[in-house]
Amino acid sequence: MDQSHSRAKSLKSLLAGTGNRVKFEPRRRQDVDAIVLFALPADGRQVVPTLAFHYAANLPVYASHHIYQGPTTSNRDRDLEKVIFTELPWLLDKPSIQQKISAKWPERMRYTRLFALGVDAYRLFPRLEQLRAYTDSRVHGVTGQLQINRQGRIVFQNSWAQFIKGKVVPAPRYLEQP
Repeated sequence: MDQSHSRAKSLKSLLAGTGNRVKFEPRRRQDVDAIVLFALPADGRQVVPTLAFHYAANLPVYASHHIYQGPTTSNRDRDLEKVIFTELPWLLDKPSIQQKISAKWPERMRYTRLFALGVDAYRLFPRLEQLRAYTDSRVHGVTGQLQINRQGRIVFQNSWAQFIKGKVVPAPRYLEQP
């Protein structure tokens, strides 16, 4: 922004005395395509309003899953509007098994990501041979899309989510890899 103001000042001094009036609107740098944010929610909530103040509200902001604390903070998460981040499908879709676990052990829901890992491990075991034989095949699990890589390790790809009006919703499908 300082460079934008500096250019305006230079133009005004250059055109001084010519009778031409210079209208100025500060602009952000044009060589930035996106912002990648690694922050906890309290710090992350300051970024989007700051970008808007500096005329950069149209830049996409991508964050790690650490940006999201859960549904109890939706009023505060309005400051994260349009931030895109990775999240487990388990936390986005709320499958029936998660609801059953939550009903049975509500005090243990802070371990929800570990429950999701356990669900996928249980469901994946019978399909291991298939995944090893067909390395391009994938299983749609509650932790993401699972497959076995060439080194024989199980890898997963999370889903994309986005804050809209303080709520977390699945991000547009064009962000998903084929």
